Parts: sequence; C-alpha cells; structure tokens
Amino acid sequence: MMLATVCVVSRDLSALQQSLNLSATIGKEEFFEDEPIYALCQLTNTGSDTAWLGRFEFMPGEMDLTLIRSDGAVVPRVTVWFDYVTDPSFRGEALAPGGRRFLLLVLQNRYGVEPRPGPRIFDKYIPPGRYTLTATFSPQVRSLPVVVMTPVSFRIRARTPAEDASFGDVARVMSLWWDRTQQAQYVAALEELADRRLTANAADPYLAYLLNEGVVKAAAAALPVDSARAGRLANLRVLTAFAQRARPSGALAAQAAFFGGAWNMRPTLSQRLGNSLAADVVRMHEARDLAYLKSRSIK
Repeated sequence: MMLATVCVVSRDLSALQQSLNLSATIGKEEFFEDEPIYALCQLTNTGSDTAWLGRFEFMPGEMDLTLIRSDGAVVPRVTVWFDYVTDPSFRGEALAPGGRRFLLLVLQNRYGVEPRPGPRIFDKYIPPGRYTLTATFSPQVRSLPVVVMTPVSFRIRARTPAEDASFGDVARVMSLWWDRTQQAQYVAALEELADRRLTANAADPYLAYLLNEGVVKAAAAALPVDSARAGRLANLRVLTAFAQRARPSGALAAQAAFFGGAWNMRPTLSQRLGNSLAADVVRMHEARDLAYLKSRSIK
C-alpha cells in the first residue's frame, strides 16, 4: 500500500494565483527495526501560473523535515548546510503549472541517535516506536507563504527471526566499510550481496540502500571500483529500479542509476520505467539536464 499525504496552500499575489502542494510518501505504515525508511517528498504546482521558488533542498529554512516520537520528543538529526550567494535579480527557479520537484532520503542517514554497540548498517539508529514525519517548505521568493505538509505517521517494531537474519547479512558487509582494516574487501562483498539478494527477492528492502548509499560510501573511502564492476553495479541499480519502480526505494535506485551513467540511455530511463513513481523522479532529472544543455548551446 502506498501511503501519501497532501496539503495545499494558495495565495493571490498581484492577481497571480500561486498554488503549491507538498506531500510525502514512505511506502507503508510499518517497518521492522533497522529496515531502511525511504522518504520521498514531492512539491507540485497545482495552479495555472508558473511558480518562482527558492531552493528545494533538505535544509532548515528551505525544505525542513522533522521526525517526532509519539511522546512528542523531536528525534535528533544531522543538519546539512549549504552557503550560497544569489544575484539580486534572481527570480527563483521556475515551476510550471503541473510541474513537480522531488527529494529522496533514507531517514536513518540523518535522523536518530547513535547506533548501539554491535552490528550496524546506518549512520543513525531509530528505535522501535511510533513516529510522525512533518515538513514545511519556504519558497523564499516573492514572499510566498510557507507550505505545510500534513503529517505522515508510521511504526517501527522489533525484528522477527527471519528479519534479524536479513539484517545480520547486510550488517556483516557494512561492517567491512566501518572497519578500516577490512575496507579493501568491501566493494566486492557489496556487489555480491546486492546481486544475491536481488536474485532471491527483487522486493528486498535493503537493495536500494546498498546500491545507492552503499556505493557512495565506497567512493567516500576512495575504494577502487574497476570499470567491469562499475558496470555490474549500474546494471543492478537499473534492475532494482524496475523491480521496485512503484515505491520510494525504486525511485532512489532509479535516481542512482541515472546519475551513475543511465542518463544517456536510449530510450531514456524514464521511458523504460513506464508510468511509475521511479520514472517521475528520473524525468525531473532528465528535464533539468535538457534545460542545462539548451542553456549551454545558447551561449
């Protein structure tokens, strides 16, 4: 079941009707402990005029995402800041009527407490319990009102024995990355794990994480990836995107595939993914690439 919530905020500014819709999709209402929680946030212009917006990024003052426990406590998060200077004449980024912007995040990458001693997969740990995800987006341009998202609620429960074995399988490979003395074995083990789990279960919840963040961690540690292995990892990303294309996890895998080289596919990756959530996310990136190429050709 796909879980989505929507909030619409509209305001008439000098006869220009701006209508922005902010929603979030996490795919389901219940997760097991240490299962990746893929959050996809979507901003849509539902009005009849172009909306001019500031940056749509996960950052306070822009797209501000907050996770709250059932007792009302705000879950700690890692805040990422980007400093930039904007030309005074900048009107903002255009979002045409019907246009959409997407942001994807694995919650445990930024939200939670320090992991407990023992096997770990993510940078942060979110304990079992009930949680609510809230968000606001500040357009920042032309004094447009802040857009507020209707909260999304979910539950994290303890793992079953089968889920515990699945977690342990992934944690053993991720431990190679955390242990610098074993990092040289990490990339080969990551590829083998993703390939094996995709073959066994194309809906595996860890696949998109392994093929996106798992590969990013290899690059962050400057671990070598030869062209043959890079090609195999890219293929695994595409296969995962197809298998999970209706879910936020598939959208993340598709995004990783696009930036990993699938941007030049013919037919395009979005065309291959058909009518799906993953295709919608990739289509946004394809449109941005096309706009960039057009701007370069004009110069």
